[in-house]
Amino acid sequence: MINLYGEPEDIIVINPTKPKEKGGVILIYEQKGGIVVDGKFINKKDITNVELKNAATPYTANDYQIIISTICHEMPYLFVHLGNDTLWADNVYKQIVAYLHN
Repeated sequence: MINLYGEPEDIIVINPTKPKEKGGVILIYEQKGGIVVDGKFINKKDITNVELKNAATPYTANDYQIIISTICHEMPYLFVHLGNDTLWADNVYKQIVAYLHN
């Protein structure tokens, strides 16, 4: 992604075991006004909502994900899987929201 968009101003680590893979980080491009999630660039102005959700059932372990809603017809929702750590998921969510409200 850096080849396409250049060096990001910030990086949010999603999965510390996969920092060089698309699903391992969210790249923040403040100058370009957007983020790269799972290899897809999304303009900040196209994001309508970000929510943290536990997709687990009562019989399974926590399965946190962030759902990013956009106005883009080709990708109205992006799902960022975070794993089962509550504090980690909350921290990632807060970093994304902080950037979007900057």
